Amino acid sequence: MAELFDAKINILKFSGQEKYTKILHVLFFYDIIKLFIKRFMASKPNVSEKQAKLIFAENYGREVTAIMSLDSYDDRNYLVSATDGKYVLKIFNSDVSADSARCDEQCHLQEFWFQSGIAVPKIIRNKNGELQFKLMLPVASGESMDCVVRVLEFFSGMILY
Repeated sequence: MAELFDAKINILKFSGQEKYTKILHVLFFYDIIKLFIKRFMASKPNVSEKQAKLIFAENYGREVTAIMSLDSYDDRNYLVSATDGKYVLKIFNSDVSADSARCDEQCHLQEFWFQSGIAVPKIIRNKNGELQFKLMLPVASGESMDCVVRVLEFFSGMILY
């Protein structure tokens, strides 16, 4: 890609169009950002608040009164207010979801900590009694892929940076 960029710059210089090199630099930078996002964030679930609300309601049998997207690097997280409390709906990216053993280990470790009296959010079982499950969902690359879905009780507090 860098060779192509250098070739375009040389053509502009040779043709006396040097004033366009700044524009080309900006476009090249934009292309690099697009490639980065496509390569490293392609597996992030592409789920709207409306879709998240439906996923929660259908799989957990609770009436949603409000939903809000939370910050997340490569997963999707939502604060869900339901008639019986607040929850965090976590939808893992498809890369992490592909490693079922890792997801299961995380889930069972958190469940173990909770049952041992350690202050961690309780994992809420879905209507089928599962601690987590996979759904085929759209991701940032435009494809649909399996993503692990988990719901946790909401712990209020302050984000530590």
